[in-house]
Amino acid sequence: MSNTLEDKDWNLLLRRIKDGKCTPFIGAGACYGKIPLGNEISRDWASTHKYPLNDCSDLARVAQFLAVNEDPMSPKEKIKDIIKEHLDKLIFNISKNLMNLMECLPIFHCLYISPQITMIL
Repeated sequence: MSNTLEDKDWNLLLRRIKDGKCTPFIGAGACYGKIPLGNEISRDWASTHKYPLNDCSDLARVAQFLAVNEDPMSPKEKIKDIIKEHLDKLIFNISKNLMNLMECLPIFHCLYISPQITMIL
C-alpha cells in the first residue's frame, strides 16, 4: 500500500472540503520546531529528575514517575510552562500556516491533536 493519495482520493477529499463535510485532524507535526517534541521533553525531565529506567524517551512513563515522586500535578504544570514559554511561536505557526489555508476553504472547524495540546479551532 502506498503512503500517497491517488487522484481519486484527492478528488474525493476536495469534493468533501467543498461540501463542508471535512474535519481536518492536525497533528503534532504542525508545531514541529516550535515546541519540543514529547521525547525531547521526557529525556529532559528524565535527566533533570534522575529517572532510573531505560525508557527515558517515553513521556507517559517519565511523567508518571514525576507524578509519583513529586506531585500528581507536576507533569501537567511542567507541560503548561513549556507551552506558555513557546506560545507566541506556536500561535504564529498555527495561524500563519494553517489558518490562512483554512480561511480559503469551506472548513468550519478542525481538531488539532498532539500529546501536549488539544484545541478545537
